Amino acid sequence: LYGLDNFDAALKEFLIVYEIETQRENIGYYVGLSYYQKKDYQNALTYFQRNVSTEIKTRQLNQYYTGLTLRAMGREADALEELTEAVKLEPTSPIVGATQQLLSALRAPRVEVKRLRLELNTRVQYDSNVSSNPTRNTESVNLPREHSWGNLVNLRGDYSILQSERWESTATYNFLQTINFQAHRYDVHDHMIAANLCYKNRIPSGEPFFIGLQSNYDLLLLGNRKFMERPTGTLSFTLVETPANLTTVFGRLQYKDFFAEQKVRKGGNSDEQRDAINKLFALVHTIRFFGGQHQINFGYHADNEDAQGRNWRYSGHKAVAGGELNVSR
Repeated sequence: LYGLDNFDAALKEFLIVYEIETQRENIGYYVGLSYYQKKDYQNALTYFQRNVSTEIKTRQLNQYYTGLTLRAMGREADALEELTEAVKLEPTSPIVGATQQLLSALRAPRVEVKRLRLELNTRVQYDSNVSSNPTRNTESVNLPREHSWGNLVNLRGDYSILQSERWESTATYNFLQTINFQAHRYDVHDHMIAANLCYKNRIPSGEPFFIGLQSNYDLLLLGNRKFMERPTGTLSFTLVETPANLTTVFGRLQYKDFFAEQKVRKGGNSDEQRDAINKLFALVHTIRFFGGQHQINFGYHADNEDAQGRNWRYSGHKAVAGGELNVSR
């Protein structure tokens, strides 16, 4: 199957063998090679590093592809180390020439990569706004039209500030606009700016982990009027326990400032003040199947909305679950 370039089917068979006999000769290499061909470099690296081999030739190939994988992941210092060791294993091997060429390329001055990425999406939508006004059917009230055809426009720009084998940092701007042709009072206009920082490493036992820090601010307008602003900070930690299992825990702190609250008249109902600080904690586990083609996730969210008005305060507990199925022909 691998020889026929049917990497998905080959990987499925290799994984069955691996589950039955983890220490089988070179099984880690073949699983890693299949992942490498699918460009799933994180899983490829995990299995290359777990490979058991007594043959110098296969050990050299395994180390060579480990170096290629590390290079694809942006970990060039580690890639240099692995490829250098691969040459030392068998200096007369046919792959030494290609390995030395790759080493020369890695040691050459780096070409500046493109740092800016822009993405534009537009959609046609229909919004019924069924629950927007519970009295819409009251004959004595002349209500404006609430259902409408419209467009959604989303523009996103990401700029890479820092990228190394351990650290990544990006700045993001996101613009969202909905246009309801028959109900402009429901138009949503949102600007969001964000800064992201990610640290990648491995715990002492070898499993990779990621620590992410995100800070963002968004300004939301409803019907062309300022509705709310939200500064938000999020800290996350993801551990890849096995190629098929990863767990993410994150905490989020968010402040919600509703512009309408500034217009509340003196002596108004303070219980309806919606300005709030929201604190969220979440734990989510993901299980991947058939080389990451399919996955399910499940977890728990807990948040507390500490609003100024007691009618808007709450503590929430939520079980979450999801799945992803990719079908290809």
